[in-house]
Amino acid sequence: MPKLAQVLIFLYALACTQSPAAQAQDTDPRPPLPEHWRSHYLSESIFNSTVFVAEAGRPGNPVVILVHGLGQVGLADWLSVVPALERDYHVIALDLPGFGLSDAPRGKYSPTNYAAVVHQVKERFSRGPVKVVGHSMGGAVALRYTADYPQDVSSAVLVDAAGILNRTAFVKHSAGAVIDQREMPVVLEGVRGLLTRYAGAVLETVGQWPDPTGALGEFEVLWGTVMADNANVNAALALVNEDFTAAILRNATPIQVIWGSDDAVAPLRTGTLLAGRLPNAQLHIIEGAEHVPMKTHTATFNRLLLSALESPPAPTETDTRRHGTLRLDGKRGGTYSGSYDTVEIRDSRELKLENLRADQLVIIDSIVELENVSIDAGDGLAALVERSRILGTNLSLAGAQGMIVADANLDIAGLHVEARGNGIEVVFPSEAIFSIGRIDSGRAQRDLHGQFTLPLGVLEGTLP
Repeated sequence: MPKLAQVLIFLYALACTQSPAAQAQDTDPRPPLPEHWRSHYLSESIFNSTVFVAEAGRPGNPVVILVHGLGQVGLADWLSVVPALERDYHVIALDLPGFGLSDAPRGKYSPTNYAAVVHQVKERFSRGPVKVVGHSMGGAVALRYTADYPQDVSSAVLVDAAGILNRTAFVKHSAGAVIDQREMPVVLEGVRGLLTRYAGAVLETVGQWPDPTGALGEFEVLWGTVMADNANVNAALALVNEDFTAAILRNATPIQVIWGSDDAVAPLRTGTLLAGRLPNAQLHIIEGAEHVPMKTHTATFNRLLLSALESPPAPTETDTRRHGTLRLDGKRGGTYSGSYDTVEIRDSRELKLENLRADQLVIIDSIVELENVSIDAGDGLAALVERSRILGTNLSLAGAQGMIVADANLDIAGLHVEARGNGIEVVFPSEAIFSIGRIDSGRAQRDLHGQFTLPLGVLEGTLP
């Protein structure tokens, strides 16, 4: 594949971290803030810069901090939300460094650095824990904030959070799902045909390309110098290269997740992952909404947000009734749920297993999507995947042995393997993208987040 095409696809995927609506807004002046809001310029020591902060509501009420996503309008993204909050909350909204009315300092605009800025802003307005709400990139910042400063946060709400999946899985969705002339960033106009030709199977190799940010990532001053004139690209690159595995799997904060059902920027799959793998979380879906539900579905969003801020996440109910063996051979299409002894799929396409439990899973010569699937094999093998392509979100495998893989292509977000023996054994070379995964086996305990060519042997013993 030509290097130019690689770069173009990667840049397009990064640009897609910002919604078409947000891109359009960046060409307009920032809308004025309501007169009754109070505003401040505060110094922060992470970038040694000045940040713009607006507040509404009565001091003394519970504090809610709002963290915006990409786009130069910054905190103005929350203009339709604050009126619903300010009666009962002391609302704090900030322009992150590089955005809105804040300074644009040199440095790496990563969720980790931004979370540290949010912490310093929080300290100016509250001595106790606060509630934090983040949208898109701001959702990733809020997630990082709950992990790095758990004592600061009583609860959080993540709205269409971007960049949580492994970089390859995220790029595949952003560049492959929607390539539309109406939504093409200006910098890439005229290359739609090229992108369309390459956006399918070629995107499977994106994680094997040299990381354009590899050297920069080791030197934040250099990163800031190279990215000095483009805050969106700086923040987007830092976002897709950050690993949130520990922040999700070992996070005790109560977290509500709100998502637009038709989000083409941050896939709903990410919301499903967060709800399934955060220890204390719940997903709420706004049907028909895209990436910015607070603007397109304001009334529905505000009702959900107010409820989410007041209510703890509710546990998910599961159907435990047994249905024997589910055997699918030569099937084309269909969704299957429930509890089974064994699920065996052969020579089938476009199948989905959703909210399913079983003692064993066998997939051979098939293309299958898995969502919220749990396999408990007891003293046996939990799963066998042979000559198949799997798109999985929240797959749990438990048994004496976790999974045997042979000539397979895996894209699994939220894989959790608990095995007394081997976690994953590869008997024929395979390819895998893992996002926010974990193996606890008799051989090793390790997180899984990255794209891998799987060599023969026991996976947890062969990966670096």
